Amino acid sequence: MDLHQRQQFDFLLQNATERFVARMEERCRGAAAARARLRAESEAARRSLGAFVAARFLEFLLDNSDGAG
Repeated sequence: MDLHQRQQFDFLLQNATERFVARMEERCRGAAAARARLRAESEAARRSLGAFVAARFLEFLLDNSDGAG
């Protein structure tokens, strides 16, 4: 992976992480409650996170080989 691709991927990952955390905190009304919910509902959280990541890849046009390459 060249430097430009790495930079784009790092940006995407950081952006997706920040947005996911912000949404979880908002839904759970705080960081502590969000952490507790993620720990208690690990399987549901993984499915939710998977759907979120898929949507972010689609938004950044990385859901196919043309966009990812």
